[in-house]
Amino acid sequence: MALVAGQEPYQGQIEKMLRDRDVNVRLAAIASAMISPGETTSEALKNAFDDSAPEVHFAAAKALFTLNDPAGKPALLAVLAGESKTSSGFIAQQRRGWRQGAK
Repeated sequence: MALVAGQEPYQGQIEKMLRDRDVNVRLAAIASAMISPGETTSEALKNAFDDSAPEVHFAAAKALFTLNDPAGKPALLAVLAGESKTSSGFIAQQRRGWRQGAK
């Protein structure tokens, strides 16, 4: 998917993957979108800021900063200031792993 990101219908598929239940799928979607960003990539990444997983929020902020989108900078500064996390805690990771195993 990453090789054809930025082109439809693949860009839409990657953006859909940003809403997947699995955190790893959402992280992979961000990485794929960054290989060949399309016109709607920045907007899709901004939507990832509302993600409950800190990993996804942080990855979206890094991606936006890389795209020179000003929305990424405050999120990265919040991490540097210790106001925001870059990863889930142990319990949240275990809970997520349990739910994924129960599918």
